[in-house]
Amino acid sequence: MDTKKRITLLALCLASSPAWSSNFGLNFSAGIPLLTTDLGSGYTPGLGAKTFTEIEVTRNLGDLPLTWGVYFQGFFISDFGQLPYSSSGISISYFPFGLSLDSVNQSLKSGAQTQKRRIAAFFNAKLGLASLNLREKTGAQTNIGASGLSYSVAAGVEFPISNSLAIGPQMQFLTTILLKDYSDNAISLSGYNFGAQFRYLLD
Repeated sequence: MDTKKRITLLALCLASSPAWSSNFGLNFSAGIPLLTTDLGSGYTPGLGAKTFTEIEVTRNLGDLPLTWGVYFQGFFISDFGQLPYSSSGISISYFPFGLSLDSVNQSLKSGAQTQKRRIAAFFNAKLGLASLNLREKTGAQTNIGASGLSYSVAAGVEFPISNSLAIGPQMQFLTTILLKDYSDNAISLSGYNFGAQFRYLLD
């Protein structure tokens, strides 16, 4: 299944999910990846990607400090081509102290009550379908393609900028599982992403 079909299918699943909450969010992440590939025979080159980008549509799980959603992640401008790796799937985030864009009551010295947004730590996990497409130059150019599964875990902090926008740093660990090339040889990719996340509350 190609990338466009995967994104369309995931978006339809999210839109048709039970209406536990009407709060939709749009997350955008970007940063610098430090990834290593294992192409077999002891050959483990760095991916050399200059940037990673991730787009995620989320939905709150009722009054719980959780969001779930669908995502697309890509790594761009690498030593092995313009888009050597991409992944799309489902995600879940846990905010142990509450979501940053949720309003909390605060008492003023005058005794009046007001509402404010809060700084919030979060933990995120993702599981998706992964595609690896490398153009390796070893004398003659060789194309290496593989597909399988990927999962990642991340942690970060969000700082509310307005009633509907929060930004903050995050660190993500990513790895692939059951990734095999077209000759059924096992290939793997793993490493860290360091970047920033922007979360916009749609409604």
